[in-house]
Parts: sequence; C-alpha cells; structure tokens
Amino acid sequence: HAQKEFDATIKYGNKFIGWGNKHNFIHWLDFHCHGLHFDTSKFSQYFLESLPSNTYDFTLLDQKITEVNITNFGMYLNGERYDFVIDCSGKSLLDPDIYFDAPFPTVNTALTVRIPEAADWEYTITCATKNGWMFGVPLRSRHTWGYCYDSTITSEEEALEDLKTIIKRDDINYRKVQWKQRLSGYLMHPSGKYAKNGNTLGFIDPLEGFAGSYYDQASKKIVEFACRGYMHVEGTHELNDWYYDHVVDDWIKNNAWCYHFGSMYDTPFWRRTKSVCTQYLNDPDVYEINKSESFTDELWQRISYDDDLKRKAVIGELEEAIGGLHSFVSNYRH
Repeated sequence: HAQKEFDATIKYGNKFIGWGNKHNFIHWLDFHCHGLHFDTSKFSQYFLESLPSNTYDFTLLDQKITEVNITNFGMYLNGERYDFVIDCSGKSLLDPDIYFDAPFPTVNTALTVRIPEAADWEYTITCATKNGWMFGVPLRSRHTWGYCYDSTITSEEEALEDLKTIIKRDDINYRKVQWKQRLSGYLMHPSGKYAKNGNTLGFIDPLEGFAGSYYDQASKKIVEFACRGYMHVEGTHELNDWYYDHVVDDWIKNNAWCYHFGSMYDTPFWRRTKSVCTQYLNDPDVYEINKSESFTDELWQRISYDDDLKRKAVIGELEEAIGGLHSFVSNYRH
C-alpha cells in the first residue's frame, strides 16, 4: 500500500562506497526491520487528504502562522488558543535563538538531482566523493542523487563539476539545499505546552538518515508526555534529560563515528573531517578512556578478543562497550 501511494521502494540498509579502509560494504538494518524510500510530496499529500475524513475529531487548518504567544492558559497561534503544540515548521515558532551548533563541521550543502528513471536497489547509496559524499535514493518512478559538501571548503561550481563526473550527465537540473548544523536547546518547553520535532528540533546532516530515527523517538516521547498531562513540570525535565542523553549525545557520536574512518580520498574535506571527528571521540569529556589510549584502539581491543562482544556487535547490542553508538559499528569491522 505504501509503495503504491508514496512511489516507494523497500529499504534494507545503506550501501557505503569508498568509505574508510574497507571502502565498500552494506550496513544492513536489523533482521526484523525494513524502511521505505518515498516521495515526500506524495507522503504529505496522502495524509492531508485522508486524515480529515478518516480521523475522529480532526480539523485541518491551512494557514500561515504569523503570531505565537504562550501564557498560563495555553499556546496562542494567530490569536487562537491551543492546549498543546508540536512545532515541525523547521524555523521554530518559539525561541528561534535557543540552539547550539554541532561540535564539529561535516557537510552543510547538497546539490540534488532527479533522474526520471525507476530504480529499486533495496538500499540507500552513500558514496564518498572527494568533496564529501553523495546519497542515492531509488523510487518506483525515478531516483534522486544528492551531492553533499561543505560550502566553506568547496564551491558550488566545484561540486557540480565533480557530480557530473559521477552520474555522467551533461543536462543536469539541480536544486541547491543548505542547512545549518544545529540542535535545539530543548525538546519540551518548560511550560509543558510546546514541543519541537523534525527540522525544528535540529539537523546535522543527512548521513545514514539518523535524523528520521531520532525524530521518531522524539515523537513517541512527546505523545507519551502529552497523554500524561501538559503541566507536569518534572515530566518536562525528564523529557529534556532524555533528549540530551539519547538524541543529542547519540546523534553527535554517531556522526563522529561514521566520519572518523575517513574515505578513499586524501582531500582537504576528508583530512579535516576525519581529524575533527577522531579528536571528538578521543575527548575524555566525551568518553572515559585512559590517557595513554585512544577511543578507537581501546574499543576494538575490547571487542576483538571477546566472542560475546563480537556477537553483540553483530546484533546491535553493544551498549556497554560503545556507550550508545549506532550499529554502524557492527558492519564496519565484523
């Protein structure tokens, strides 16, 4: 049903090309999981059309929010009172300045190209390039490439020139997308009436689709909170503590972990990014390690000689050894 409605294909993992010393490998999802590549415009259109007629007591308001206020009585959007608001606008209706930057730079710009040819690889392509990396997403009617790079190192012209050598097309019509690598200072406002999710909550870069996983976790937590009651102050603190421990911390570590392996390219982008991510992982404030050891060496020393840790790495249950890092670990060395 989803494939038909959303022009979707099934995803079983990510194929990495040119990454690290191993260069090519597939990071499979867990055995019992699969994902979807889908057309976001069709996804939105489907729900906007179906929810009003199929959901109890649901009203769709098509309006631009120009005024936001919060009082002891509730949230006010354009003068109308609401008990609870989840902001997924991407721009932050409330507290647009309460954000912090990612602790290290990676990519901040993408040139996206739609190719009008169907594709179904059953995985997302993540291909290293000399200026960063490129994603490939297959759909039933087309496929899309996204050339990701750091605009402070690589110009748009340089990125486009390299993109043409990879997909080998001269007639490229591309769209340029830029973002600021940042994360919100909170998930739930202290009032308990306003929560952030989606790009309003934060965005680092598209690598591995980490964002979607964290948005999904946040969504579940927000709904649980709302169902318990909006004015639960302790619950607000608990939710924000969870956000820092399980979204902010993990998201940053996961990105650092993937990038610190580097790629087959010895270029300014990869030298810089590999270095800053390795430094981050070896920071004693990030992981408690002996001063004479590096995080990476200590981690693999523990795993390599312990069959139980190897097994846990493969099935993604390596919490005690890697402190919450993504199961990317298991596919890289095992």
